Amino acid sequence: MYKRQDNYIRAARHQTSLEVLSQPEVFSDIQPEHTLYTSYDALAARKYDPSIPLGGWSKPRLINYSTPALGYQHHSLLHIFLPMMWKQNFKNGEFFRGKIILIGPVGNWTHDNHYTSYGFMPGVEIHANSIASILRQDYVKILNAPWIGGTLIFFMAFLTLFTMGRLKNAFAKLASIVVIDGFFLLGASLLFNSQTIVFPMAWSLIGITLTGITELTAQIIMEQLERRRVKSTLDKYVSKNVANYVLEDQNEFTQALGGKRKPVTILFSDIRSFTTMTESADEQELVKQLNEYFSTMVPLVYKTNGTLHKYIGDAIMAVWGDTHSYGTREDAVNATSAILKMTRDLKILNERWEKEGKWQSLKIGVGLNHGTVVVGNIGSAAEGAERMEFTVIGDAVNLASRLEGATKEFHTDRLIGESVAELVKDDFYLRSAGKLVVKGKTVPVAVFIPLEEKIPGENPTFDKVWLDQYEEAYQFYIKREFDKAEVLLKKCQEKEPSDYLCDRYIKEIAAFRIDPPGADWQGEFKMKDK
Repeated sequence: MYKRQDNYIRAARHQTSLEVLSQPEVFSDIQPEHTLYTSYDALAARKYDPSIPLGGWSKPRLINYSTPALGYQHHSLLHIFLPMMWKQNFKNGEFFRGKIILIGPVGNWTHDNHYTSYGFMPGVEIHANSIASILRQDYVKILNAPWIGGTLIFFMAFLTLFTMGRLKNAFAKLASIVVIDGFFLLGASLLFNSQTIVFPMAWSLIGITLTGITELTAQIIMEQLERRRVKSTLDKYVSKNVANYVLEDQNEFTQALGGKRKPVTILFSDIRSFTTMTESADEQELVKQLNEYFSTMVPLVYKTNGTLHKYIGDAIMAVWGDTHSYGTREDAVNATSAILKMTRDLKILNERWEKEGKWQSLKIGVGLNHGTVVVGNIGSAAEGAERMEFTVIGDAVNLASRLEGATKEFHTDRLIGESVAELVKDDFYLRSAGKLVVKGKTVPVAVFIPLEEKIPGENPTFDKVWLDQYEEAYQFYIKREFDKAEVLLKKCQEKEPSDYLCDRYIKEIAAFRIDPPGADWQGEFKMKDK
């Protein structure tokens, strides 16, 4: 038997010489002048089958253990010497005819047990497995030549790369590594069971796994780099929300391209008297001022989870709830917060420009409306004239644009429609501006001026009593109780002499006393311009 340093008996050498046995440090192999001695296992096998060749038995050969300990039939030696047992169990010796009989101890007391690949086994049974391997000529063969291992690793790595290259999904690629490893192990097992051939599996499995993981890691890194590159490019031309929507939720975005109805909140912002400014301003300085203005306004849209849809000259169009929604009410609250911050930050920007003596101040009008619109990719798909734009369309969008224009009618820089007011009335202090009928429509729309956000436990920065008095006066006005409305409006005007709305409604009440409104009047006035 051939015991290695780990005390496992895995192989047997069936021919050797006294020189190899006595001087292994000198003779690692049998020399031509040595006298050969054949093992008892080989002699027993040749006795049983003389046709078995003896060539090449001087090298250790891996025993093909076919059974665990005590797997071969065994009997007590004592029974042979008992006449009754000899006759009954062994048929007077006929039982042993044509068999190879090994005699040896199997009890633990003999200390003739050894570690094998099939577990702890008596020495005599190791010899039985060795003889069986000779008779079957099925010693375990290990393909451990370097070129075999290298070829196998190269082939499996190529197969792994080829398979993963045809897959796009990262999880599918990861699963393919497991599947290839599994098929390799299955193939190795079948080859061993049929031909008792052992592949250098460890390096092959490591090669498959490392190749797969390397390819997968490379793909993830490349995808992240490409994702950043595309996002960086998209961010320059579309809203960050749209860029994220395209990159992170491609299936939903693809569906949305064909058109999808969604409740959204739409903002339009425009610079007042911008055309007049362009006639007298230096072109380069005007562009610089616009860029600084947009660089202040647009981040406010992003910070409140809105989507910048487009620049329309000096105007801004933004939407909340198109690419992703935080809830109808939350979208409206975010949008209302954005317009308050826009008007606040423009004031700060104007003060800085004035202090620096840089540019003239800007005035803006911001309109906000809520409604159900169609979200989709709209434009030309004609060959050679492809130009698509992710946007929203519908009456709610048109009304938002009209409200932006109506800010001039009410001498304010911001207006929200009644659909928005209904959603945000618990979160912001609102002032009723009036009712208007936009051009092309017949139904009046109530509009409001958002003043500031309601903060629990804190009082507003304006006179809340004055606002309540104004709102009471406005309700009297709507109900045609003009005398009561006038009294309250004049009280409000005493505190705020320059307030445009108080002055407007006092004048309208005076006009209505001369020429009363029609029976269908609901407090509205008609816009002549868009």
